[in-house]
Amino acid sequence: MALVLLLLLLLLSAVPASAQLACGNWLSNTSGTAKADITVSSTAVVVLAANGGRCSAIITNNSANDMRCLSSGDGTGVPTTTAGFIIKAGTTMVLNTESRRAVQCVRTSGSDAVASVAEALP
Repeated sequence: MALVLLLLLLLLSAVPASAQLACGNWLSNTSGTAKADITVSSTAVVVLAANGGRCSAIITNNSANDMRCLSSGDGTGVPTTTAGFIIKAGTTMVLNTESRRAVQCVRTSGSDAVASVAEALP
């Protein structure tokens, strides 16, 4: 979780001061049950719901298994084991305003992946 906070801080530090004032709140795992990490299985799951007011977001793969993700603005918006942006085990995807669309992820192997998500909001 400390890594997620550090990445969010670094992400916001690159945003102009006027925008930083507008984005003074952050939420974690809003698509998870009771805000828990999100299990990414063989069927695509929404890890980040659409939100037109979102400033930025990070998606961290907290597992030993790779996952692929697609935004709802990218074709069908449904990733497969071979289509979508790969988030390798233990790595993070950083999104700015393009994070406003929904994002779905799916595991790439026979074992589930685990996503942790943080989003900056006004």
